[in-house]
Amino acid sequence: MKTVLLALIVYLITAQAFACELTVRYEHYSPKKVSDKMQWHGMDVDFAKALLEQADCKYRFVDMAWGRAIDLLKQGKIDMMLGVSDLEKRKQFAHFIGPHRQEVIVLATLVSEAFFIEELDELKNLPKPIAIQRVAYYGDEFESLLESDPYSDIHFVSIPNNDVKLYLLRNKRISGFLEERSNILYQSNNNPEFKDIVVNPFVIHSNPVYFALSRKTVNETLLNKLEAAFVVLQKKQTFKEILKKYQN
Repeated sequence: MKTVLLALIVYLITAQAFACELTVRYEHYSPKKVSDKMQWHGMDVDFAKALLEQADCKYRFVDMAWGRAIDLLKQGKIDMMLGVSDLEKRKQFAHFIGPHRQEVIVLATLVSEAFFIEELDELKNLPKPIAIQRVAYYGDEFESLLESDPYSDIHFVSIPNNDVKLYLLRNKRISGFLEERSNILYQSNNNPEFKDIVVNPFVIHSNPVYFALSRKTVNETLLNKLEAAFVVLQKKQTFKEILKKYQN
């Protein structure tokens, strides 16, 4: 009887240690005439599902802006973000797994007011400000540009979420906004709100990005489980297949 009881206790402890249910940050552009199904599709959604299903974890997506998500990841009120640059200051509150893709930041503009820049400095010379996401990282060169520009608050406007980007662009309050290239291409094919938005070929910034997991909620056991799942997916080239879907 004691042996059975001990085995049951060990089983329950092991099951608890390896069980996981994660809250994952996601932000969609709000299309006016697109089904709810599309809202929960996208590159980061596919990456998150692939990793968590491979790790046999449950998950739920929560829609929120980037800046708020960073704050909640610090606090342990959400568990995972995707497409996060592995910066030293972020290692204080997040574990990093990856990279799962290469981020490419570009300038998105209206077709009717397209600007084809060839240098980063030219962003300051556009007739209206450029929208950038609050607390987003666009590379050291871009951060240096902001710090050295005495009129950065005129040339750039920090916005809280994706819908504000579209509102400002549609009302011609900004010249354009910075965004991940694959996101814009995907939206252009699936969201009517992007039908007349184009990508400037000049690359603002490019670097590998990672799954970021809150140190408050993801312990070493779970982290190891997710890292093992990542390795399996890498070997199966699952991430490459997901990227093909959004780069075509």
